[in-house]
Amino acid sequence: MEGRTCPREMTREELQEAERLFEETKEAAGEEMWRMCCMIAGKQDHELFGENEFEMRDILMRLGARALEKAANSRRKKGAT
Repeated sequence: MEGRTCPREMTREELQEAERLFEETKEAAGEEMWRMCCMIAGKQDHELFGENEFEMRDILMRLGARALEKAANSRRKKGAT
């Protein structure tokens, strides 16, 4: 967690949860970032924006969904809803 900051004050438990989620989603994030970089590299200058932005958003939303799914599954295992 050293060197990383969160957008708001968090308890020790929340920071530990954030670190755990980060570690669990890091590999998926790397895969999605690779997809984004390949997509960008394969575009001409005039193709960078417009439709490409929607494709990028879809990749980022997919990554966010993975993080939410991991958090929900973890909390369900602990007995929370």
